[in-house]
Amino acid sequence: MEKIEEILKYLSITFGHNRILILGGEPFLHNDLLGVIKICKKLGYSVAISTNGISCDLINDDYFIHNVDMLSFSIDGYDKEHHQIFRCANVFPKLIDSVKQSVKNNLQTRFSCTVNYDNCDTAAKIIDLAADLGVKWVCFHYFSPIGKGKSINEKALTPKEWIDFCEDLKKHKRSDVLIEFAPTFCYKNDLDEYVNRGYQGCTARFLERVAVFPDGKIYLCSLFLDTEVNFFNFENNGISVNKNAKNELDIALHLPATCQNCDKATQCRGGCLAYSVLQEQFTKVIRSEDCTSSIIPLCPLWSTKI
Repeated sequence: MEKIEEILKYLSITFGHNRILILGGEPFLHNDLLGVIKICKKLGYSVAISTNGISCDLINDDYFIHNVDMLSFSIDGYDKEHHQIFRCANVFPKLIDSVKQSVKNNLQTRFSCTVNYDNCDTAAKIIDLAADLGVKWVCFHYFSPIGKGKSINEKALTPKEWIDFCEDLKKHKRSDVLIEFAPTFCYKNDLDEYVNRGYQGCTARFLERVAVFPDGKIYLCSLFLDTEVNFFNFENNGISVNKNAKNELDIALHLPATCQNCDKATQCRGGCLAYSVLQEQFTKVIRSEDCTSSIIPLCPLWSTKI
């Protein structure tokens, strides 16, 4: 716990960070999640927690209710049959019970869905489920074959399929549910729209989203998790730059020659440079150096709302 406070205090002072998303594994399995939350609030952080919704015992704790700023539930399908394609059997009812309790306790409640070949045809139905349960926010992500996903990289959608999915989401717009999605790719003619919505290129370049691991590794881009190119290490009461390899910021700042001669380069900002380094697992994406400007790769960590 002392190490957690030390790291969060350092990031607050040096980077000005004031928001934290607690991920896992499963955060509710931590032996002192409430203690972690108390440290975050002591240091002035807003706290969001991502969970599978199975073991949310703390959800009725008074301190938890009044100090957690958002509870995000991972969901893969709009009903039991579709959700358990990826999950263990019979966990969907537990998830829904936790969601209902979160809404009842007036916690800001979100659904987060990662979309791939197995659920892309029905994932949008989660929006209606959210409305029925009183969930006001649904976020859709492009499936990236990292972590355990490396073994099923064939499940990733092609850029065109993902663009079509995101376009279809607009048909499901409703006044009672905020729909968020990560464009990840776009047609050349649509790039202006995303720039006007705030797209500025690779988020790693701005050091705005750091991922801290228990071993002290700190990543700027979640696509590089489980690699040795992390930009920072937390050691000796501070941060040191990883000099043992070409780190992720070196990669993010590289600009392919094709970008330098492209009339859209100042808008796409080079797209996603991680795709070039991780091409063995990202077999279906469009890499920046192969971009023809018909479909343009964007930073997959940037999202927008409908």
